[in-house]
Amino acid sequence: MFPVGKCPKCEKVVTNPQIEQVETGSKLSGPLYRGINITCQHCHTIIGSAIDPIWLQKRIVDELLDAMGIAPRKRR
Repeated sequence: MFPVGKCPKCEKVVTNPQIEQVETGSKLSGPLYRGINITCQHCHTIIGSAIDPIWLQKRIVDELLDAMGIAPRKRR
């Protein structure tokens, strides 16, 4: 069976949610993080938000390499 969820605003079935990248945090009070918004493909209402998992993984790896004294490889 296929997961079926409805948009809380337009009540249409969301089968292909859209993912958009955003910056979270405040430029004045703290660090900025890359985040993602998951939106309804019909009405573009935000259904959910999260920290971008790919950006977070890269940041963790870079911090670990820095702690071990290893320079991170340049990405292509």
